[in-house]
Amino acid sequence: MASLSKAGKAKVLIWEAQYMVGKEPSGALLLKVIIRESHIDSNAMTAMIRTKLSSLDTYIVTIASDITEFNQYGKLLVQLLHTRGETTTDLLTNLFKGYAAASDQVFRSYIERKLETWEESGGDDDTMSADALMALANEKFKIMKNNGTWNVPSANEEKITALSAKVAKLTPSSNRGGKAVSFEKEKKRMTSTESSKEKKKTPPGRKEKPDFFQKRPPEADLKKVKNWNDAEWRYCHPNTGGRCTGECRTHLSSACEGKAFKPEKKRVHAETATTKKKAKRTEIKLAKAYQAIRDAGLQVDDDSDSDSE
Repeated sequence: MASLSKAGKAKVLIWEAQYMVGKEPSGALLLKVIIRESHIDSNAMTAMIRTKLSSLDTYIVTIASDITEFNQYGKLLVQLLHTRGETTTDLLTNLFKGYAAASDQVFRSYIERKLETWEESGGDDDTMSADALMALANEKFKIMKNNGTWNVPSANEEKITALSAKVAKLTPSSNRGGKAVSFEKEKKRMTSTESSKEKKKTPPGRKEKPDFFQKRPPEADLKKVKNWNDAEWRYCHPNTGGRCTGECRTHLSSACEGKAFKPEKKRVHAETATTKKKAKRTEIKLAKAYQAIRDAGLQVDDDSDSDSE
């Protein structure tokens, strides 16, 4: 127990019942618990290190694509694996993936060429080890840093920046002081202006119609009287005894003269179209039947009355 660190003791003490015999501790049982917990801790740490190695492309973004710091981080993870008796066989692949996520386009192109060379060799290029790739990437990074070409915008990026600046100048501006405003604010201002104009068009003293003019009331409220604009309104419909097709009227349904009756033209048109389609299908069936009889060598009198047939 004295050989354990504070963290090690904290992990072992929670299993005290497993190495105590009565009130006395057992050295053999304690050693068993220590070995077990150390093995579990080592496996969990190994899995975490391997996960971090496979996520180098995510890590490089968090350090602003500093290749020197990136290489140091990768070497540290490999060293931690070695101290646990583990090795990695996909370090080179993870490095290529991490470098490909760097922010500089020229550097990424450089790494892509190295990757193509390695792939063409079938992975048998002894000169392209993980350490060699790290050295080449770090050297390229330092040269570009010294020349001031690291993360310099390309020609296309400069064009995009210039176009963005032109678009910003075309952003709608308010008439008050000429200050630029956002598109959403300008849209809101124009909408409010249009709504105020609409309100001005509404004649004074006229109230807006309530919702029950637009919606059919529930079955239980079909005959319910509603008050609006100093008048009583009733839902006029054949179901309520009227002749209208579902409008709110001031007359009684029993006294409805049907002046607001609207024939269902669409329905009539739809029924007519359906009838025509059925007739067309009947003609096609008759034509096929005639043809079948002719093919059978029988004589058919085409002028015969259809009812006698």
